[in-house]
Amino acid sequence: MLFDNMKNDFSISLQDFEKMNAEIERYKTNINSLDTDNVLFFSQEDIRNITGWSKHTVETLFNNPSFPCTDIGKSKLVLKTAFIKFFSERRCKDNEVYWK
Repeated sequence: MLFDNMKNDFSISLQDFEKMNAEIERYKTNINSLDTDNVLFFSQEDIRNITGWSKHTVETLFNNPSFPCTDIGKSKLVLKTAFIKFFSERRCKDNEVYWK
């Protein structure tokens, strides 16, 4: 009885689910590989490698006032722990003033 409406609640195909799962595994692999070294800060290039996002998307993220990056010289860096904490909380574009 509890799962009678499950078909209506989850309308995702198996192929889409497998794609999402592959992306999650790729992110986990990238994060785990960065965990093995003694990196304290991530650069914009590091974030692009971790996420697979475009240069423009990462630059926009680093310009977001709520993103915990810092300017060191001409480069912007984010503390590794701050980056992980930032993405451990759910964020929605509709609730962020910067993205409107």
